[in-house]
Amino acid sequence: MLCQSLKPNKFLKNLGNETISVNVGIGDSRQNFNVHKSILQHCTTYFESNKLFDTMAGKQGLIFLNDENPKVFKLLVDWAYNGMFHLSRMRNIWK
Repeated sequence: MLCQSLKPNKFLKNLGNETISVNVGIGDSRQNFNVHKSILQHCTTYFESNKLFDTMAGKQGLIFLNDENPKVFKLLVDWAYNGMFHLSRMRNIWK
């Protein structure tokens, strides 16, 4: 089953070129995502109002989300860029 945004993201046309490196998880499960900073701020209130970008690492384009699941963050990134995600992929998140 496909879950799709009711309002396709017209914002994608003007992402800019500022990307950040988001390190998600800890240990062997840690994954790195290179994401446009503007899309995270636009698509989620967490990043819109969060002070992560004001930290020393954030100013250098590096964010650490040690307590988060990389598989869940990937779903968020897919949704932010594409406006949709496949619910079938959620079955494998906690395995």
